[in-house]
Amino acid sequence: MVGLARGVDVVAPWLRLSETVAQFSATLAAQTRLDVEAAHLRRFNANFRGWRDVSFPVPLFATDEVLVETFEHGKLVASLAEKHGPVSRRVGAYLVNRGEDVYLKMLLDDKLMHADLHPGNLLYDDRHSDNVVLVDAGMVARLDERETEAFIGLVEALGAADAPAAARCVRLFSPANAAMPPAAVAAFDADMVALFRARPRRESRDSGALVAFVDRRAV
Repeated sequence: MVGLARGVDVVAPWLRLSETVAQFSATLAAQTRLDVEAAHLRRFNANFRGWRDVSFPVPLFATDEVLVETFEHGKLVASLAEKHGPVSRRVGAYLVNRGEDVYLKMLLDDKLMHADLHPGNLLYDDRHSDNVVLVDAGMVARLDERETEAFIGLVEALGAADAPAAARCVRLFSPANAAMPPAAVAAFDADMVALFRARPRRESRDSGALVAFVDRRAV
């Protein structure tokens, strides 16, 4: 697969196939090392130590094949309504808003992202007060300044419904995209414009609060 990817890169370097294969291989390798996941958990716990309602399991013992961590109470967010009845508007708003806060802190402050952040890896614990627990930290993404700036620009473009700006920010995620032929750039931009036209306008308006938050944190 590596050899094939290198061959494709010679013909179409803007596809970055070798980079994609390498990243995929590194991600799989990291997930098989439980001591690496333990290191991620320690880092996340340190990054969020000041947040009373956001937590991660604490690793107690770890080798490359064994990980023992604290037991975390909570209801799986992915099946919250199905197994525990209708979710109140207050709880739903809390989960969405706090999840947004967590994502933006990882993106803007820590430059370390939980790369498998979906409802199946979130627990909601309401025994004493609202609390969110993030689990399964086997996959993480470390961002450099260029990638962070591109992410912020993309969020701003989404809020402004600016398709050309969104396309430009996505291309900035890798310097290799500078080698894209003009025809490929034009096709990519056209696809982004079509995607934005199919997107309900209300979604752009609802993104205003998120964009404002990003602007404040980015200053």
